[in-house]
Amino acid sequence: MGQNTEFSIDNIYEGVDLTAIVNWHLEWKKKEVPFTRGCSCYELSRDGEELLIKNAQVITESSMKPIFLALYKILTSAFDYFPEAAERFRKSHQITYQLLVNVYKIVFYPFISPILAWYKKLWSFTVTLLRFTNKLVQFITKSFSK
Repeated sequence: MGQNTEFSIDNIYEGVDLTAIVNWHLEWKKKEVPFTRGCSCYELSRDGEELLIKNAQVITESSMKPIFLALYKILTSAFDYFPEAAERFRKSHQITYQLLVNVYKIVFYPFISPILAWYKKLWSFTVTLLRFTNKLVQFITKSFSK
């Protein structure tokens, strides 16, 4: 995740029968990164004096988190070169998000919308063709079975 990024543990909860839960988030240069909170659940076992992780389950804030983290790795590299921009982003990520939404609406939506409309028409045509073929096969099957 880059040289300035690290996991920060918020809380560790001990459960029964060698279980533990850890709440965590990511930090960049000791400052919390938005949208990077998670919770990990662990089942442990003993091997003599050592505790071994038998099973681990990670619960994250968003289904988009893996995509965000991949983009985050790219951004942190840029932020390492431009720390002032990184600080502005950290303080006002909502404004940055709104800017990205507006860029999508202005730049990408006019191109993506016609492609999606065409794709929808293609699938409607495909479904109609499959229905017709199914009815034709049923008609032929009934005709030969008489």
